Amino acid sequence: MKRINLIPKEPLFPLSESIQRKIVYPIILIIIIFYSLNFYRARKDLDSLNDTFNNLKVEIEAIKKSLTEKNLYLEKSSAIEKEFLTIKDDYYLLKKNIIIKDIFEKLTGIVPQQLWITAISYTEDSNRSVNINGKSFNKDAIFLLLNNCLIIGKNPELIGIDKEDGNVYSFSIRVDII
Repeated sequence: MKRINLIPKEPLFPLSESIQRKIVYPIILIIIIFYSLNFYRARKDLDSLNDTFNNLKVEIEAIKKSLTEKNLYLEKSSAIEKEFLTIKDDYYLLKKNIIIKDIFEKLTGIVPQQLWITAISYTEDSNRSVNINGKSFNKDAIFLLLNNCLIIGKNPELIGIDKEDGNVYSFSIRVDII
């Protein structure tokens, strides 16, 4: 069988009810004030963090806009650079064509009657030069052309003469362009 004690236990600290109110209520009030201040401080910190977060958002948007502008600038500068390189290549090609045109114009005035040119090549390395290949019925016309090549450039050099069938001579001359 179980026993149940119906007599109330005596309080641990035997105080009157009025004294308990004088002690407990201020303690409860202090606890409420403490947690209220902590809540207020936490709320203030949270508001500060929200302000900082909003400022960071604005800065990030400004940085994104700046990066977008820089990327746009880089794309435009890349397009301008490509266009410049194209124009530069066109300029060098035009310059080369003008040089070749001048060479052809000068050659038309210095080629002797008994000689014909079979190939002309232009090289543009450390020293620009023209190689002239041709054929003639006599060697004197070849040497006359070699002498006349001083009009085209400097240091005309006879690379070789070969006798082919009959009285036909093939030759190769190299001239440095001024």
